[in-house]
Amino acid sequence: MSLYNYIKQVRAIERLSVDHEKTLLDRLHGTEIPKEEALDTLVKHHLYLVVQISLMYRGSRVPIEDLISEGNMALMHGIEAFDPSHGTRISTFVAYRIRAAILKLLQEKQPSKEIIDIAMDKHTTDYELVGVLVSIVDSLSSRHAQVIRLRYGLEDEKPRKLVDVGRIMGLSGERVRQLEESAKEEIRRQLKRRGYGK
Repeated sequence: MSLYNYIKQVRAIERLSVDHEKTLLDRLHGTEIPKEEALDTLVKHHLYLVVQISLMYRGSRVPIEDLISEGNMALMHGIEAFDPSHGTRISTFVAYRIRAAILKLLQEKQPSKEIIDIAMDKHTTDYELVGVLVSIVDSLSSRHAQVIRLRYGLEDEKPRKLVDVGRIMGLSGERVRQLEESAKEEIRRQLKRRGYGK
């Protein structure tokens, strides 16, 4: 089946009602056997999340088929690990798992490209990740935040070289590099705490 037809087929699958979803989860986590039918149905009706999230990264060098494959595995494991007693919707829980798995794959396939670079890529449509990154940048010290905003063109969509940032801020290119590295280290820590990155 072609990728186009697969995506079209997945998008045509109807969403589960809240009651039907609850019944399937009760079967999956209850004592009733076999559980495979409940698991398969839950996976089938949440495949749209894998397609939706994978397409956010279609501009990467990783084939979309690989992203979908990785996302499907994360979806299945996420459904198996889901605990209904926590009060979270299963779609919210598995979407988090799918996104984390895809971002991990992107980092493995593009080791030189960090999450911050993925988020700022012009092809990225993962607005949740971009929003998280922007909020973290806003929490940095004014100098560190300015370096990141200028380097990645967060405010005017014009990424700048170290020397150009240095000229604007009255600093040497080397000093800007040092500030950028320390800022990115803090961003990595905060992203990791929020469930993004390694």
